Amino acid sequence: MDLTQACYLMADKLIALRRDSHRYPELGWLEFRTSAIVASTLSWLGYKVLLGDEVINREGTMGFPDADEIDRGATHEPFRL
Repeated sequence: MDLTQACYLMADKLIALRRDSHRYPELGWLEFRTSAIVASTLSWLGYKVLLGDEVINREGTMGFPDADEIDRGATHEPFRL
């Protein structure tokens, strides 16, 4: 099966994911819900997923939100298909 065929088979799920991501927009650095969906999917596919301090050097980041803004951004409900 080539990539085009695989996309056609997954079309309904891909459309649902796109619609869901537009239904729950997230601000920069506060993409907790989207990151969880992507990480979960990649883990399910067998990829090793690195998160948080494993991949981000906090000293090198700019525009990082304060703790209150992070807490507000982390209150979204998880995605379920």
